[in-house]
Amino acid sequence: MNRDPNAYKYKWSNGRKNFQEHSEHFVSQQKSRFQVVFNRLCINQYSIDWSE
Repeated sequence: MNRDPNAYKYKWSNGRKNFQEHSEHFVSQQKSRFQVVFNRLCINQYSIDWSE
């Protein structure tokens, strides 16, 4: 019974760590995708400005 909370705590912290790593990876993926879209928008804006 004494060992149960520790096991749960360890499991929980481990799961949290995995979740953190996963979310960081997801955020970096989203950032790079956003960067591509943003760059494309900037290029479009730039070319539109020049065409006028």
